[in-house]
Amino acid sequence: MKADVVVGAQWGDEGKGKIVDFLAPQYEHFVRFNGGPNAGHTVVVGEKRFTFHHVPSAALSRKSLYVGPGVVINPQILREEAEGIRGLVGSLHLAVDYRASLITPAEVELDKRIEMMKAQSAVGTTLRGIGPAYSSRALRISPRVVDVLRKDFDFSIYEALYGIKLDWKKWLYDSRDALGGLAGDVRSELRDALERGDSVLFEAAQGTLLDLVFGTYPYVTSSGTTATHAFSSTGLSYKYAGKVLGVAKAYITRVGSGPMPTELKGDIADYIREKGKEYGSTTGRPRRVGWLDIPLLIYAKEINGMDELFLTKLDVLVGLNELKVAVAYRIDGSERKSVPADADLSLAEPVYQNAEPIPKLSPGDIAKIVKEGWKCAPREMKDYVKLIEELAGVPVTYVSLGPQREMTVRVA
Repeated sequence: MKADVVVGAQWGDEGKGKIVDFLAPQYEHFVRFNGGPNAGHTVVVGEKRFTFHHVPSAALSRKSLYVGPGVVINPQILREEAEGIRGLVGSLHLAVDYRASLITPAEVELDKRIEMMKAQSAVGTTLRGIGPAYSSRALRISPRVVDVLRKDFDFSIYEALYGIKLDWKKWLYDSRDALGGLAGDVRSELRDALERGDSVLFEAAQGTLLDLVFGTYPYVTSSGTTATHAFSSTGLSYKYAGKVLGVAKAYITRVGSGPMPTELKGDIADYIREKGKEYGSTTGRPRRVGWLDIPLLIYAKEINGMDELFLTKLDVLVGLNELKVAVAYRIDGSERKSVPADADLSLAEPVYQNAEPIPKLSPGDIAKIVKEGWKCAPREMKDYVKLIEELAGVPVTYVSLGPQREMTVRVA
């Protein structure tokens, strides 16, 4: 059996949580493979909203859940999350890899200090210690799950290097308590599951454009966010690789600093932000919004090898008087249809193609499309999706017309 991967095709916040929850009936095992509690994957069931930070977004499905060794974990946040899920569904099958590194209070404090030092050039992190935790791992000084469980850990280097003194004994005690019943060998469990023919779905945190290497550096996250990283970060052979399912909004958003060529300002930006509820799930910060950026979408498709695309929040664009997509950039006087590796994207001027605006639809109109299928969608909505498919070169298989899992429509 092959393992499929859900990745974000933009700067995160694309709706990966909703898509994983929607796909839950089709898979038996779900894996988070990167990032940490800086992720805020939201699932809406009825009128209730659930946000997951470490645990895969299929948590409400009572399926097998895994947090891979490439994730950095805050034990206290993980415990609260696990207890909350048990309270909702009554049981939780969750394994956290022994090799995963832990976020200590020192990394949280260091995160805040670094952002303050950067001042105007701050990245705009969630201040949850993610970057410093990956740095501590690279320095070979961070505690892993197995280190906390099997012995006392020497934090003298932390205190000398970071100049932070804490009650490490209490932190170790609390961390052991949080992790004791969850630790396991995720790599072996997943390999065995795939060998016996079980279905596995990987879930990425953040988005392709925030990848540590291939994103808009230095305004990126601290881990690999692309599809190939799902296998290298869990210790699985790439021979198990199946489909890559990309997720993108019908427009684009970004949290924090960094270049965003199609960013909108003024009334239309405010309208999209409010209608789309574009506020961070983890931080509550307002997201920057812009028209869909096709060169960046093509870039994400190429890096991930995307087989299909889930297009979310299409309903947010309904009723606008204008609708555009960026099809190229003007950089240094020349037009470029690809994302330049050597140019300053903050200086890129988008070249737009107009799309026919999608007429205003009532809740009843949206409900009819959801109930009776894509054939009931207005022509302009279908044309917009077809335009994206043609320009990006990837088929759109589903569109989302609302936050609830049932508001997802297959595109014929």
